[in-house]
Amino acid sequence: MNRRTAISRISSGIAVGSIGCLSVAFEESDPVDFILLNFTESAQVVEVSIRDGDRVLLENSYEMEVGTRVEPDEIKESGFTEASNGEVFDVTVSLASGEMEEREFRVECIEQETPDEFIAEIREYGERDYTYFEFQQSICTSGR
Repeated sequence: MNRRTAISRISSGIAVGSIGCLSVAFEESDPVDFILLNFTESAQVVEVSIRDGDRVLLENSYEMEVGTRVEPDEIKESGFTEASNGEVFDVTVSLASGEMEEREFRVECIEQETPDEFIAEIREYGERDYTYFEFQQSICTSGR
């Protein structure tokens, strides 16, 4: 192969290879919030881990005050990462007492009026003395 052909092939490969990089660079991303709510009548120690594959986005331990069904104790991690629509995070929430739950969170509200939020709620059945988790996420509203 002569020099001109080799340079032409290398240039073509670089141009084709950079197309994917350019499309990712122009994809819209916005901050994502994580909210932890304690609706129980007990103080809670909560471990939270949010990952994107092998990459740790948030890993923290929180001491939550007593909450009520009407007024829960709230911790908010505003903008813990930036993400694009369709990205999926693995979320693990566990209590010091042993309860644990794992969920996926799919980012859906980028470029919307609604902030993209993932919410983990700690709840309890009062009569059974059973603590459990509920998960919520943003419901998108009209575009910006």
